[in-house]
Amino acid sequence: MKLHLQFVLPIFLIIFLVNPSLKAQNKIQDTCFYSIEFPPNIDLPSTPHFDTTLIRNTNCSLHIILWSDCGTEAKYALFKGDSINFNSHHTPIRSSHVFHGQEGKMDITKLSAGSYTVWLVGDCNGGFFTIHIK
Repeated sequence: MKLHLQFVLPIFLIIFLVNPSLKAQNKIQDTCFYSIEFPPNIDLPSTPHFDTTLIRNTNCSLHIILWSDCGTEAKYALFKGDSINFNSHHTPIRSSHVFHGQEGKMDITKLSAGSYTVWLVGDCNGGFFTIHIK
């Protein structure tokens, strides 16, 4: 019996340490992608104010918002602060210009948690909405 344990225990440890499926599953991923679906006609007065919350995955080292092409062309600009108090004279902190068939990407990795205004100008839609990034 003692001889049996001498061989079984080292073999078990080797299998456990080498097999990646048995290791912890909370490894840091490289990139997390997020997409935001906003209502049509956000620029019309009849459309209620739209805001959403984006919670960054703590297992990712990079955080990217994916924007749709929204027709032939769309421009997305991100400003600090919510869209209710938005001032168009501010300079955007991030922007993305997307053409038909492309996917726009905006890196939000280094942005602090808080409220941000997105200004969308596109063929299919336009206007302002708020993203709360956590």
